[in-house]
Amino acid sequence: MRTIAASAPVTGCSCARAGLLGNPGDAYGGKAIGLAVRNFRACVTIAPADRLTLRPGPSDRLDFPGLREACGTLRRTGCEDGMRLLRAALSRFSGQFPELLALPDDDPRVRFEMRYETDVPRQVGLAGSSAIITAALRALARWFGVEIAPALLAWDPAGAEASGRAHGDLRSRWERGDPELREAMHELREIVDAGVRCLEGGDAEGLRRLVDRNFDIRARIFRIREADRRVVALARERGAAAKLCGSGGAVLLLPKSASEALALATAVREAGYDALVPRVAPEAAETAVAL
Repeated sequence: MRTIAASAPVTGCSCARAGLLGNPGDAYGGKAIGLAVRNFRACVTIAPADRLTLRPGPSDRLDFPGLREACGTLRRTGCEDGMRLLRAALSRFSGQFPELLALPDDDPRVRFEMRYETDVPRQVGLAGSSAIITAALRALARWFGVEIAPALLAWDPAGAEASGRAHGDLRSRWERGDPELREAMHELREIVDAGVRCLEGGDAEGLRRLVDRNFDIRARIFRIREADRRVVALARERGAAAKLCGSGGAVLLLPKSASEALALATAVREAGYDALVPRVAPEAAETAVAL
C-alpha cells in the first residue's frame, strides 16, 4: 500500500445509469447493458478532520418546520438517505483492505470528514444509490492510495427501498425455482446477447425491437406502475421503443431518429412528465429519458 500525506481533500464521482437491455435479469444471474447518463452524478469528498465524521448531503433533511411538514416530506421521499450508503461503503471498503485498520492513530488518513452531493433523481431507477456508493469507494481509494477492482465498484450493498418494493417476492420465487420467472430471466439473457450484435452491426431497428421485448418480459413478472405504462404507451404510439431504466419511475425511450427525440421529449412533457435527452459516455444513439 502506498503511503500518502492526507493533507488535501479528494473527490470521487459517478454518473447515473440507465438500463438499456437485460434488467432485471442482471440481479438473477443474468446480463445487462447500461448507459452512463452524464446529466446526473453523485460526488463524495473526503477532507482532513480531527475525527472521522460522515456528513449528510443537502437532500438529507434532518430538520423541518413542524410535524406536518416532516411527515409529508418523509411520505414523499421515504426514510432512506445517502448516509446509510456512506456507512455501507466505508464498512465494505475496510473489509476489502483490513490492513487499513492497523494504521496508527497518528496517521492523518484515519481521521477525515466524508460528505456527498448528488443530483440523481431519487428512487426512479437511475441507480442513484449505486452512484453514491461508487463515488464513495473511489474517494476512499484515492484518500488511502489503493486500487479497487472494477467488480467492487459495480456492487451496491444496500439497494434503495424503492427497488426492494419493486422486486417484491421475486427473490423468493427465484430461489424456489419458479418456472415462469426462470424462463423470463433466460429470455432477458438472450436479449442482451442479441443487443450486443445489434450495437456492433448498427441495427437500430433491431435494437428497438429488443427494447420493447425487454419491457414486455418485465411486465410478465413485475408489477408496472400505471404512470410508467402510460409513458411506454405514449412512446410506442409515436413509433419509439420504451422500457424501464431500472426499478421504475424512469423510462428509456428510443425514437427512430434524432429529429424525433426532441419531439418525443416534448410530447412526454406535455403529458405531465419530466424528460431530457441524456448525454451518454461515449456518445451513442439518441434517446430520451422520461421521469
